[in-house]
Amino acid sequence: MENSDFSDSLAQIMKERKVNQVELAKISGIKQQLISSYIRGSKTARLPSFKNLIRLANALDCSIDQLIGLDDIGSGKAVGSDLTSDSQKIVEAFNRLPKEDWRREAIKEILGLNPKSST
Repeated sequence: MENSDFSDSLAQIMKERKVNQVELAKISGIKQQLISSYIRGSKTARLPSFKNLIRLANALDCSIDQLIGLDDIGSGKAVGSDLTSDSQKIVEAFNRLPKEDWRREAIKEILGLNPKSST
């Protein structure tokens, strides 16, 4: 995953959802400064952790595939993806779970994803 792909996707999804950085920070539990660095997408900016990708996807009600700029959602073919094939399979499996599925909550709990915590 390239910074520019992720940055462009994040900015576009935020625009579509009419959510600004401050609101996204509050909803996701990710510091606003970190969200800002994701959107700037400079070469030196770090990419989000798996944990933060899940937080962003949940906060924006979108899939991780959309956030990371998968060419064909659900195809498993990522443009410039740095995810290992195992990691990509995990992301895809998580995204296929219905929003109401108890396993989503269990995975978020295992990963320590709590909207009130900030990373």
